Amino acid sequence: MDFVVSFSPEIEAFRQEVSTWLDQNAPEIVETSDPKDHTHQQHVDRDDFRRKLGSKGWLYPTGNTKYGGGGLTVEHAVVLSGT
Repeated sequence: MDFVVSFSPEIEAFRQEVSTWLDQNAPEIVETSDPKDHTHQQHVDRDDFRRKLGSKGWLYPTGNTKYGGGGLTVEHAVVLSGT
């Protein structure tokens, strides 16, 4: 049995937006579980990236906008978690 994920046109457009934005904004990820192995600049880049995600409402996508969330649907959150 094959499982195929399909999105509505709105969610597919959002998926494309997220993908493009991540290509342009995501810092290089260093594969290590120990933060002490990261350089100062890598910490700065990650903090900046988190702020950018937060300003778009993508850090907590389904959270209430009144509290800094994105006010988005679960489908939007699925796209963000799978990108």
